Amino acid sequence: MSNGSISVSPEELRAAASAADAKDPKENAKWWSGLTEQERQEYLDAYPEKIGWLDGIPSADRDEANRKVVDLQLAEYDMKKQRGELGIRDQRQYEGLLKLQDALDKADGSRDENKQLYVLGIDTKARDGRAVVSLGNPDTARNVAVQVPGTDNDLTNVDEQIDRVGRLQQASVDNGARSTAVVSWLGYDTPEPDGSMVDTERAEPGAEDLRAFTHGLRESHHGERAHMTVLGHSYGSTTVGLAASKGDGLDADDIVAVGSPGMTVDHAKDLHINPDHVWVGGAKDDAVSNHFSGLTLGEDPMKKEFGGTVIEVDTEGHGGYWDKGSTSLRNQGRIIAGRDASKGDYHS
Repeated sequence: MSNGSISVSPEELRAAASAADAKDPKENAKWWSGLTEQERQEYLDAYPEKIGWLDGIPSADRDEANRKVVDLQLAEYDMKKQRGELGIRDQRQYEGLLKLQDALDKADGSRDENKQLYVLGIDTKARDGRAVVSLGNPDTARNVAVQVPGTDNDLTNVDEQIDRVGRLQQASVDNGARSTAVVSWLGYDTPEPDGSMVDTERAEPGAEDLRAFTHGLRESHHGERAHMTVLGHSYGSTTVGLAASKGDGLDADDIVAVGSPGMTVDHAKDLHINPDHVWVGGAKDDAVSNHFSGLTLGEDPMKKEFGGTVIEVDTEGHGGYWDKGSTSLRNQGRIIAGRDASKGDYHS
């Protein structure tokens, strides 16, 4: 704050912070814009863990709040470590935060605005830890993509998720979209690789939060409407499908599913989007899309009856869709850039 005075009482701070609803981006944006600069700073200082998750407020403010949370949590884990009180779960969360901090330090040294990182959500208290990180500012980018990871992802591999969105961003730039921000949205507890991805138990709470997040990006964006793509990998595509099919959808321009076990619906038209803008892909040897899809989580998205557009995939396995130089990655970049990536090859 610029001076030592407090314009909002502690009681008012607590009441307003409690009233703020992360599921209502429009109300959050309205509330935040109605505050003075000093009042906003007081909320950021007093309740960073709350403000950092408020969909609809500026990404720069969310980033400031969440970096405070990272610092506070690292300090807490450091103290526990010194006292020998760092348990197995805490150790994993601590390692994840250290990886995130390292990525932030490296990005802060870059002069390229597209390489700046924005922390749009961080939570070490959740089951496996959550982190929402954007490469580039989604409030100013012409193209915005949200990547939703799937099975067996948590805070400990946040560095891998950041690398993945970096590859997607570069693929978009290579396709002519220089102004692109790509978000790694680990805003839900992903299933473990033990068969628990056969139902929507993990997807249901995540879907509601994802829907609020994408609508929040619409609220906080400046200027001309951005072209928004939401991509889901593995069970992440299940969460994307459920989010898109409920309420008023994701308000996305394109939806991409790769290595999908199913999107919880039987037709692309059920995703509140033009089916021509639903893109699906699966490697020939991807066990998830080949053996789980079409069983318990809706129609196989790769089938012609689903109504989506199949993109060419030249990579192998369940985790190769972002291999550098691959057609799989290039096609995802084309979609993020708002270009056509059709192939027309379907599961039999």
